[in-house]
Amino acid sequence: MIDQPVTWHDIERELETYVYPAQDQDVLIFGGGLQGINAAPELAKELSIVAFCDNDWQKQGTTISDLPCIAPSEISRFENPFILVSTIKYYRAVSQQLAACGLPFCTVDAYVTHKYFDCFFQVYQMLDERSRGIYAGMLLSRISGNQERIADLCEGQQYFALPQFRFCDIQEVFVDCGAYTGENVQTFLNNQVGIFQKIYAFEANPEALAAMRRRLAYEKDVWLFKEEQIVCERNFVSDKDGVRIPFHITQDNPTNSFIQENAGDVKWVEAVSLDRYFERRGEEIITFLKSDIEGAEWDMLHGAANIIRRSKPKAAISIYHSIYDFFRIPLYLKELVPEYRFAVRQHWNSCGETVLYAFLPE
Repeated sequence: MIDQPVTWHDIERELETYVYPAQDQDVLIFGGGLQGINAAPELAKELSIVAFCDNDWQKQGTTISDLPCIAPSEISRFENPFILVSTIKYYRAVSQQLAACGLPFCTVDAYVTHKYFDCFFQVYQMLDERSRGIYAGMLLSRISGNQERIADLCEGQQYFALPQFRFCDIQEVFVDCGAYTGENVQTFLNNQVGIFQKIYAFEANPEALAAMRRRLAYEKDVWLFKEEQIVCERNFVSDKDGVRIPFHITQDNPTNSFIQENAGDVKWVEAVSLDRYFERRGEEIITFLKSDIEGAEWDMLHGAANIIRRSKPKAAISIYHSIYDFFRIPLYLKELVPEYRFAVRQHWNSCGETVLYAFLPE
């Protein structure tokens, strides 16, 4: 066990150990996975991102987020390169590989935390003591690429870790963005002993949606609620509404799916914004918002700004898909609902499954 939680001074000291890219450098993102894909659009606003780089030969020679993906041996053709490493899982091996080549590098997360240091600190100050230790601990793990301490930060009951998220009102309106096969809807039903007002479950993966409908048909028989109390929709929740979006399902892990047109096996799905969706349905209030949609949480929240302001729902939002979400999502929610208080919990022994909890004071 770790004797002392990570403090903000630990973050400051860690950030001082790295070099960072300059504006005139050609910056490459090492790692063509979901972390790199999610970070690329924001990084491109700040730096000259010229390519992805990956050790996986199947990615080399392809295009990722409109950028070429090259082999490490091709980095030498850039005159003044800097490498931002997006993979945390393989960071140790990649860092040794880059250091052996004499290339300057740091993690994407180190660069972003350094650049937006004051924003991260603002979020840190908004948290309770326990959440500060988890937030700083996860930041340090992501910045350094060292996941060894994460096990000591983990706990169960993902999306329901706080009492106010488990013991809810009988008039609850639960919205699940990224419902997958309905496992979190099922947990909500069990917590509520089947008593609630309405559930809206959004899932873009058609096979997962079908599985969820089968699961919830069983739950209806067990808990005796009315069929119309649960609405399952095949939609991608976004700030856009009514447009078709290319949706890729990762073959080796169907829980990981993301928006990318050139990612191979693409399925098309219609995007909805929660504001427009609930306006069409005449639903004025939601009370519980959960979201885990592979990096689209930021867009989802912008498409739900009106109903969040109006309803002030408790919210369990995944922030681990992009390091930018560690600061921009809590600050945006605070802007929408100034009364919100926040907690952070870690629900897996890796850099995944970090959840921000937003709720009103009792």
